[in-house]
Amino acid sequence: MPYLLLDRRTNRRKIINGLASGLSLRQVCAEVGINPVTVYVFRQRDREFDRAVIKAAGRHGKTLRSLYVGVPPYKDRELQRRILHDISQGGCREDDLAKVAAKYGFGLRQWWRWRTLDETWRHSFDRALMRVRDPALNHGAVSAYRAGCRCPPCRTVTHPRERRYEALAEYQ
Repeated sequence: MPYLLLDRRTNRRKIINGLASGLSLRQVCAEVGINPVTVYVFRQRDREFDRAVIKAAGRHGKTLRSLYVGVPPYKDRELQRRILHDISQGGCREDDLAKVAAKYGFGLRQWWRWRTLDETWRHSFDRALMRVRDPALNHGAVSAYRAGCRCPPCRTVTHPRERRYEALAEYQ
């Protein structure tokens, strides 16, 4: 379904013109309303579009990697602060986290990946989840994870590779 959005010539032109004007791919995709991953996949399918993107990006001396990566979001402390603030307003259920992630144009898998890349983000993220978790659930049990809770004790039960949180006081 998302690939259909790029089949329209107008969206292709908007992306190429945006890149040619010096915007990052993330900014162009936000304006057009398309996920950057969709552009990446479509570039692999269509050589003409791929060449046009490379040419447009080359006008400003951008490498293709910088089109997609730029400043890694997990290193952007202001973005992290806003995300954590929105998490603290919601809950730690997977549905709540997905809504916050969609608001910023990310997926939950990216957030879990950031946890492995940045120690500060991992501790801040886990602390935020511990603050907003539902006290009615039996945390640290499979039933709480199935109910959608993603706090550290609930994740530890179902994911054996997850770091064990013996000292929960660290996150409270």
